[in-house]
Amino acid sequence: MEWLRDLLEAAQRLDSRWLYPVLLVSSYVENIFPPLPGDTVTAFGAYLVGRGVLKLGWVVASTVVGSVGGFMTLYGLAYSGGRAILRRRRVLSDRRVRRAQRWIDRYGDKVILINRFLPGLRSTVAVLVGLGGMRPRKVLAFSFLSASVWNGLLIYVGFLLGTNWEAIGRVLRAYTWAVGTFLGTIAVGWLGLYLFRRYRTQLLRK
Repeated sequence: MEWLRDLLEAAQRLDSRWLYPVLLVSSYVENIFPPLPGDTVTAFGAYLVGRGVLKLGWVVASTVVGSVGGFMTLYGLAYSGGRAILRRRRVLSDRRVRRAQRWIDRYGDKVILINRFLPGLRSTVAVLVGLGGMRPRKVLAFSFLSASVWNGLLIYVGFLLGTNWEAIGRVLRAYTWAVGTFLGTIAVGWLGLYLFRRYRTQLLRK
């Protein structure tokens, strides 16, 4: 991505105090607009730490705050407005809403914990737990843990790569493809099993 490389090269010429807000905004917007390569920008921040331009603690703090802020923004919109729309327009029956809420109560914390490790699905997770009505404090705590571990890992790897920090973008693309393929296979398998059971039930009723 030539435009990203040019943008980051220009960022190096900024006063270091302005780079922390850039990292924060990048991490925030990446949740709202997933095509933005926020993880790559985070790795670039680690490279600047290695060069002595930025401080490690501030890079970790700015990226984690941005990541959690973006996640909580989507969650808040779904929690406050999304559920009201679903109820008003009766998109889902009360029985299905209760079933979804039970699923969120059982698995929601685990899904949030791994959400940062699911590129492309982070925004979806935020919306789902918001629609499921998961409590804000739990969402905030688990999203903070997830972002801290993932961003910390990215920054550590970016620091080790040094001038080759851009390689992390290629690794992330491969990782995203692998995760997407794996989850897609599970989804197709689950849907196939659901349709098969439904078809078999209809046959037995005849």
